[in-house]
Formats: sequence, C-alpha cells, structure tokens
Amino acid sequence: MVKLTKLQWLVCFLLASILGVQAQTDKPVVTIRTQLEFGSAITLYPKTESYDIPISIDFGDGQLETKNIDPNASGYFSKFEGTVKGEEIKIYAPLTKLEADELKITSIKLLQQDKLKYLSLKKNLITKDQLDLVGAPSLETLDLSYNKMSSFDFRPFTALKVLNISHNESVGNILVEGLEKIETIDLSYCDVSVFYPVRLPNLRSLDLNHNALMELELGDNYPMLSSLNVSKNELTTLNLSKCTELAQLNCDSNAMATLDVSANVKLVRLNCAVNKLKSLNVSHNTELTGLSCGFNDGISALDISSLGKLSDLSCESNKIDFLDLSNATYLKRLNASGNELAFLDFDANGGSLQFVDVRDNKNMTACSINFMFMTLPVHNGRAWSANLLIKGCPGAEQSDPSKIEMQSEDTPWILDVRGDQSATCDQVPIKIIESKNGTMSLTQSTNKYGQEYRPITDKAYIGRLIKAEIKANEGYEFAGIKVNDKLFRHNRFVISEANSTIEPVFLLPSILTLKAKKGHDLSIAFTVPEGSDGLTIDWGDGVRMPYNISSTSLTRLDHKALGETIKIEGEIKHAMLDSYPQVGDFDNDLQGIEIQSQSKLEILELFMNPGIKKLDLRGCPNLQELNCEFCGIETLDVSNLVELKTLRCSGNELRSLDVKNLVNLEDLGIKKNHISEMDLTASTKLRKLEVHTNQLSDIKGLDKLTELEMFNASFNNLSNIDVSKNGKLTALYLSGNQLEKLDLTNNTSLVSLHFDRNKIKHLDLSKNINLGAIHCESNGMTACELNDFYFTLPQHKAIPDYQQNFTLFVKEAESDSHNQAEKAASLIASLKGWKVNYEGDGTGCNEAYIQILPAENGALSLLKSDGGEVKSGDKVKVDTPLTIKAVANEGFHVKHVRANGKNIEDLTIPYVLKGFTVFQLITQQGTAVWVPVEENIFGISNHTILVNCKAQAVSLYDLMGNTIYKGGKEDSYRIEVEPGAYILQITNNQNNMRAYKVIVE
Repeated sequence: MVKLTKLQWLVCFLLASILGVQAQTDKPVVTIRTQLEFGSAITLYPKTESYDIPISIDFGDGQLETKNIDPNASGYFSKFEGTVKGEEIKIYAPLTKLEADELKITSIKLLQQDKLKYLSLKKNLITKDQLDLVGAPSLETLDLSYNKMSSFDFRPFTALKVLNISHNESVGNILVEGLEKIETIDLSYCDVSVFYPVRLPNLRSLDLNHNALMELELGDNYPMLSSLNVSKNELTTLNLSKCTELAQLNCDSNAMATLDVSANVKLVRLNCAVNKLKSLNVSHNTELTGLSCGFNDGISALDISSLGKLSDLSCESNKIDFLDLSNATYLKRLNASGNELAFLDFDANGGSLQFVDVRDNKNMTACSINFMFMTLPVHNGRAWSANLLIKGCPGAEQSDPSKIEMQSEDTPWILDVRGDQSATCDQVPIKIIESKNGTMSLTQSTNKYGQEYRPITDKAYIGRLIKAEIKANEGYEFAGIKVNDKLFRHNRFVISEANSTIEPVFLLPSILTLKAKKGHDLSIAFTVPEGSDGLTIDWGDGVRMPYNISSTSLTRLDHKALGETIKIEGEIKHAMLDSYPQVGDFDNDLQGIEIQSQSKLEILELFMNPGIKKLDLRGCPNLQELNCEFCGIETLDVSNLVELKTLRCSGNELRSLDVKNLVNLEDLGIKKNHISEMDLTASTKLRKLEVHTNQLSDIKGLDKLTELEMFNASFNNLSNIDVSKNGKLTALYLSGNQLEKLDLTNNTSLVSLHFDRNKIKHLDLSKNINLGAIHCESNGMTACELNDFYFTLPQHKAIPDYQQNFTLFVKEAESDSHNQAEKAASLIASLKGWKVNYEGDGTGCNEAYIQILPAENGALSLLKSDGGEVKSGDKVKVDTPLTIKAVANEGFHVKHVRANGKNIEDLTIPYVLKGFTVFQLITQQGTAVWVPVEENIFGISNHTILVNCKAQAVSLYDLMGNTIYKGGKEDSYRIEVEPGAYILQITNNQNNMRAYKVIVE
C-alpha cells in the first residue's frame, strides 16, 4: 500500500475540488441572488421535460437538495421549498419552466438553459444590469412585471411570444424589432413616451395603458392585432385604419377629439370614455357587445341602431338627446345619466335588461318617465339595491311607479326615487304644420304598455313616444322635427305641454362636388361642425365611403380620383382643397367645384387650382374666410357673404368686385387682377388691404377705413391718394403709380413705406418717428430734393428681425427716372441712423444744410458776409464764406470749433461752405488739460451707450441738437438709445469737457 504525505493529500483534495466545480459549471444552472434574510423560507416552481430528470438546488450552503417534479403537476405538487442559507441560490437542471415570484430577487443569471420556455420573475427587485438571460435563447414567455427594470433589448430572444414588463416605472421603451413570433406585449404602468413602430406580424395584444404616450403610430405593422389598450395616456389622435382584426379597444382617459373606428368592423368591446370626443360613429361596428363613451366633450348624437348584439352601454355625462333602442334586444346595462334625453323606449328589449341609470337628464319629465316605465321588460336577475335610477330628472318626484307593469316579486325593478303619482299625462291638443318640401304622418302609443301605435292628427299624450313617418321630396332630405321651435334631429320625440306645434324640416342635402382629373392623386382636408357624424365621399366610382372627421382640427384624406366627379356629402365647417404644384406635397388640380346647402361652411381654401374658373358661393352664406387665389376666375359674386372676414382672390382674371355688402371684412387681397374701380365704403373693419397690380385710378371709401394697418396699392394708375384718416397704418406700399404728392403727417405709426417709381419730389417725414424702412427709388428727385428729403427724415427706428442690409433705398439698378442719389448728401440720412443703399458725395446741389450742435459752456454762431446769422437747419449756398463766432462762458475758453468732425485751424478766416456741414463748439475750463479717468471711457453694446467713469456731467444730443440725456455725479452710466448718430459730452471732476461722435448701429 502506497503511503501519501500530507502535502500530496492536500494536492489531491484541491484537484478533486476543482474538477468537481468544473463539472458543476458545465451543467445547466440558474443563479439567483435575493434580499430575503438568512433562514427565510423560499418557494420556487421549477419544471423539466420529464419527471425522471432530477432538479437540484443549492440554497446557499453548498449542499444540494434534489427533487423530481412532474411537469404536468400544479400548485403544491409543483413547488420546491427550502430555506435561504447563503447569498446565492443555484438551481441545477435543464429547466423548461421556472416561477420565482415575490422573492426579493435582485439578480438572476441563466446558463445553458436552452430548453427554458417559461420564466416568471414578477414582483421582485431585478434591474436591467442584473438580468442575464443570454443562456435561455428559447424563451417564449417572460414575466418581469413589478420589478426595477429600465429599457431593455429583447431582440436576441426571437422565440418570445409573451412579454410582460408592466409596472416598471423606469421603463421608457423596449427594443422588440425582429420578434416575429411575439403575440402579447404588456408595457402598462411604465414611463413609455414613444413606442417605436416596428413590424410585428403576429402581435395580437398590446397593452400600453398608464404611460406618457403623446402619439402612437400603428400603421400596418401589426396586422393580427386584436386587443389594444392605450388608456390613461396623452394621445390626441389614434389611426386604426390598418388594424382590421381589432376586437377590443381601450383608449379611455386621453385627449382625443376624434376617433375613427369605421375600419374596425370586428370590434366587440370599445372603451373611449374620458376624452374630448364631440361625435362617435359606431354604425359599422355591428359586433359590439360593450361600448363605453362617457365623460367626453359632449357627444350630442350616438347612433346604436345597428348594434344588435350590444349588452352594455355607458354613455354618461355627454349631450345625447336621443337613443334609438329599437335594435337593443340583448341590452343588459345602460348608463345614460347626465345627458339631455327626453325619453327612453325599451319596448324592443327581449328581457335581458338588468340595470338602467338615467339620472340628471334634464328633459325627462314625469310623463316621459312613466312612458319609460311602461316599456320596461321584467327585470332579469336578482336585485338587492336600486337598479332603476331616475334621481335628478325633473319629473322623478311626480312619476308613477305603478306604470312598471312588467314586474316580478323575486327579481323586481328597484327605484332610487319613488314618485308620488301626481303627474297628469292626458291627451292634449297639438298643431301639425305641413311642409312643402316633404310629408309627415304621426303615430303614438295608446295602450298602457306603450306597444300599440295609432295615427294622431290633433291630439297626443304628454310624455309618450310619437313616431313620425317621413318622406322628403326629390332633392331634399329630412333634417329633423321642430317641436315648439326646438329641433329634434330624428323621427321620434315626445311633447311636454298642450298646444305644441310640430313641424317637419326638410333641407337640400349638404353636398360639395369637386371636378377632378380621373386617376389624379387628391389630398383634401376637412373639419365638420360639432356633433356632426362625419362625411361620406364618392371618389368617382359610385361607392359611398364614410369618414370620421374631426370638428376641432383638419382631417386629411388622400385618395385617387376614380372618376371625374367627387361627391362629398355632409355638413362641412372647413374645406382645404389647395394645390401646390411642383413646390408642395400635393397638387389637386381641381377643374371645378359646386357647393350645395353648406350653411355651416366657414372656411373655404382653393388656392392654386386654375382649372376652377367659376365659383358659385350661394350655397355657403355663412362663409367667413375664402381663398380662391390663382383659380382662373373671371367673375366673383360675394354679395351674399355678409359674414365674410377674409377674402383672398388674387391672381385671377377679375375686372370688377363688388364688396358693398361685406361689412365684416377685415382682410382683402385682390392683387394681380384687372380691377379698375373699388368702393370700400362699407368695409369699415378692414385691417389689411392688398390691391396692387390692378388698373385702379381711384379707391373710394379709404377715409372710412380707420382700422387699416397694412395697405398695398402698388402698380396701379393712382395719381392721388389720401391716407390722412388711416392713422393706424404701419405698412404702406404705393410703388409704381403716378403720384406727385403724398401727405403722411397723420400716419405716425408707419414702420415701412414704399413710394418708389412715382413722381414725388418732396415728402416731409419728420412726424413719422416709427419709420424703419423706406423705398423711394425712381421718383426723379434732384440732389437738392433728395437733400431736403434726407433732412426731414426722423431718427431711424430699428425693425425687429429686419433682414435687409439697407433701410433706405434711394436708387435702383435700372430706371428711366433715377433719383440723383450719387450727388446727394446721403450723410444727412446716415447721421440719423439710416443705412442708405447708394452713398452720395453731396456735390450735386448748390445749397447745403447747416447744423450747429448745442454747446454747454459757450455759444457758437455763424454769420454771412452781409452780417446775417445762419441758424441750425438753414440752407446756404455752396461756396458761401461764413464767419465763425465762438464765445466761451466765464471761466472757460474756446478750445476747438469743428466742422464735420475736423478742427477748424484758424477761426479768423471765413469758413467756405462746400456741402452739408455740422458745426460744433468745444470749450475748456481755464487752461486745464483733459485727464480721462480710464483709457476706455465709453463703449456701445446692444443699443446702449456705457460711460465708465465718475463724471461731473454726462450729456447726449442727436444731430439736430435735441437733448437725449443729461446726468452727472454717478460712478457709471447706461443710456439706451435707438440706432443713429449722437454727440456725447463728458465733463470730468475738474470741469474739463470732451465731446465724442457716437454711431449706434
């Protein structure tokens, strides 16, 4: 026998341990870490393919506990119990299923678990970084709900069918692209703001409720989707047109103004409550058994007549005034509280009804409540509390519970309010008013159960249902029945008082007909009036297609013209039919339009459809905005559009336009036509007027337009214009006319002025202190006339966001009537802050303006040879010698006299004037020398002059000598000014004064 030393024994032991560990790590294993305390009980539910495959678990102490579990077992027989004995728990087996819920697990790692298909880890503490699923590529079901997960990439797990990552508050999104087998995704109660659209061809259920979605793009990415939950998000729209397999939709508690479910004909349950819907069309959803649409912005009409399978209806807190229950055979529960119902008729119910809530319907009288009682079937099912709720209806207290004839002792109808039976509901006289556009015959229930109807002509029961049989004449359609001036938009109603008048209302149908090119792609957009059911459109092939259209924002419809005539039926509020050939996203190229009975149409946009040529607007008398620019129109009659506020009809072939009835007009654009006369006397509300490029020689009524802010009459034949009454004008365009004079004294709000290409030689703009841009090219002004114009200019005022390099345009490249800008003194304008587009040298005029800047400590005067004094603002002939007289105040002496910024060397010699000149006197106290406090004594920043010294006095003047600012004895100064030229005078503490020329751009 071989004896081993202690060292040899130790080596053998370590080698065996290493080999043992290696053997264990080569096996399929699940490693778990948990925050459960040591000694805590722990229960796992692992399964393998066969009972014969043992499952071994190390609960943390290195010891294995082994058990065989039947893969078909459940509950008690499928669990593996133990006690936490260490930091790590390891499961050794090739698992097919593992449930490890509510164990405070913080991390999990799967190794060689190729057969694992089901993994449930819900209600733990797992984070993204502590989740290692790489070793389980065959996972089909994964539940990570109620953990600490954040966004995660699931793309490697291509076998996934069911994924639940709900109730993880930090999950903003997940990556699932390429998971073609996925059928269910639950991302509810997370923080998802974007769910990226990727194609998931087998996805059947998508749950995104309680997130932060503002939009959701579905498209055709999920062709098998049958269940969608997006409740409690921030969605404003939801396009379901490609989700044709949808059976369940929950989109409550969002902000949607429209919902189109016309393509979702397989819908069984729909919940769209608590949104901003004003209408809901479910006429195509004939499979619906449950509908919840309560608490919206005020759905006024809800047609459920085609929903023969409906069992649950909740439409509370809307504005519904009629519910047609004639096909509601299987209705079990109805909540219609808080609406405007006047009656309900349950006569068609087959006996399934269990619960009715009509509380707070303000039109339900005692008699109409009694009628409802008469139509109720025997209550279906046990009842322990109130199941017939009428509290808050005006007639609840006077109603008669005995009218509930179909009653059972075992399953009774139990009222929340038992009336005192005091209401009188006898027959009373009525008056039927006939219509020339159709016929109406009336019937009413006469027996106590409300099931037998007989003709009525002059008498009717109060509160009982009246049915009307309607026949409209050719070309007309039934619009409703007017009862005592209240219109009911259906053929069933009740009366509430004696001597009620009943009148059928027939109208021409609301139709918009478009003429198009067959095969052409169309892109048109609409809004409809509140409460509308939407539009029906025949795209030219004779097939009428219904569309749900928003009443608050434009709904765009893209479709090919299947014929030359496109027929759009229904009331329209806004029609956008514009074209943008070659520059926009769509070109409708319409060839014509016909408008019939569109009394609700307020906005009509037809821009750039030159094939239209004719436009008859008699069918839309309440139009407020019309844009028919560039439509080839030769005549336009707007005489009936008294509500019109905006009319844009530029770029047509109009030779006249009568607007004398447009008393509400605020914006008129008729540029680029052939109009020679215009009378605006009646349009006193006009704020914007564009009539340029016409043939106008006169515009009548301008003096009435006191609200006018923008006026463009360029390129006409105007020889005279009076805008003295248009005091609010900020922009005036008069280019290319025959004007010789212009008075803008009263137009002090003007910011932009164009009067180029006229014959104006003189214009005083000194009062127009808000001007920031001027075009005066090609008026034939001489240099002298331009100098006069420059001199009367106000200080330039900057225009926010002005894009051009120049603010004063005096000469253009080509013209037969140039201004003599090259020889005018443009410096006069530049010193006022104007940027002139052509700099003149000032040599073209034999007279020059004189400007004398004010002096603080002295006086400066100029004398002609004859002794006459020249004052600031005077004009003097060029080459005139001027004697300069400069006098300093006591204690000061004359230091310099400057002309255009240059010192005059010898004041004893007359100064010979050569052009526009600015004179300035500089004085000095005693013989002291100027000592600046700092080298950089002032600066300019953002229209602010910054003086950085402790001065005795600081003064600022414009070049006209006006005082802009005076101050002193401060450590520093901030002077905010408009762009322009200024003289800054600074006096230091030794009373030494220095002057600076300052240009603020």
